[in-house]
Amino acid sequence: MKIFCTFLFLILVKLVNAQFAIIDDKDGYCNVRVNPEKGNNIIDKLENGCIVLCGEINGNWVDVFYLKNNEEPDGYVYNNRLKMISAYGELPILSKSDGTYMFGKDSIRVKVAKQKFDKGKNQLINGKTYWGNDGGVPRFAYQSITITRGNKIIELPKTAFDDLFEPGLHNTKVNYDGANDILYIQAMNGDGAGGYGVMWRIVKGKYKDRLVLHGF
Repeated sequence: MKIFCTFLFLILVKLVNAQFAIIDDKDGYCNVRVNPEKGNNIIDKLENGCIVLCGEINGNWVDVFYLKNNEEPDGYVYNNRLKMISAYGELPILSKSDGTYMFGKDSIRVKVAKQKFDKGKNQLINGKTYWGNDGGVPRFAYQSITITRGNKIIELPKTAFDDLFEPGLHNTKVNYDGANDILYIQAMNGDGAGGYGVMWRIVKGKYKDRLVLHGF
């Protein structure tokens, strides 16, 4: 039991410390290496703009996880090849409750809400592979994610989060790239062993996509 608790604690620590980043290299791409050192150990290349989830840090090297061909490979990249999403302007928390967090700055507001999972209204977890629970029945689910910009309201579609469970509102961050008009919403969720990271992108006022990775 003690070993299991220690394992779970380590996963939760990694979950809290994980964050998303964008590949940003002067050469237009960066090498992914199997070990945190230079040498004949290149296993992949990632082009600029690729979004990764950062894990373990080893000196100047970062272990990154990314999506490729529906798989989740990982490897080490040099830290100056990464631009952290957190480097963009942060929208601080304006208000919070047990089920709702409101983020905002200037004319932008982002409301993230969760609710108890209703297994009576969900069939096979909405017919999808689900994230956030290691084989059990989820306790909580996302209810809605709403962005308000002035008089414009953007509701993320249910398909953007209906397979994501155990949302960690306290581990949610919102950042805005004003130069390119991109809003990033990232969260580290899950029940420990079922932990995962998710990031949604809203580009020029429209929901574009999301990225979900285990990363641990």
